Amino acid sequence: MRGRYQYFLDRGIYINDIIGADDSHTRPSNFIFVDSLEYLIRIRKERIEFNQEGYVTIGKLVNEMSRLGYDEGDANSGIVSLVKKGMIEPESLVDTSLTRDEPVRAHASGYVHSRLLLRQDEYLVGVTTAIKMASKETATDIGSLWSAGIPSTT
Repeated sequence: MRGRYQYFLDRGIYINDIIGADDSHTRPSNFIFVDSLEYLIRIRKERIEFNQEGYVTIGKLVNEMSRLGYDEGDANSGIVSLVKKGMIEPESLVDTSLTRDEPVRAHASGYVHSRLLLRQDEYLVGVTTAIKMASKETATDIGSLWSAGIPSTT
């Protein structure tokens, strides 16, 4: 898997970049997708707004992301993006014309990305070649590491 980028190709249909920033956001962040998934995964066994476990409205999720410091419009667009990527599942199973009253929950794909893939070096290495960074300084540091090679710790 190493060197062939089988975990991430930037055009795959199953593996997606969840740590990249979205250029269209008001305040781009590399963590908005991860934080949205993390909240839904944490409450997956709880009944917050409905009798069914793990479901919250998009409005509630936007409010939770706003409490973490994200712009509400960015949070809403990030949630819609995660729905389109199949990591968040709307109760209606329809991913068009989502409103803030639509109940959503973390899909198994979102769980795998958040809890398993983020811990895999191969995923992180594969993503960093195509990642959109919110911070120019961080992007420059990563570029320097890639071009110079990472020194051995042995």
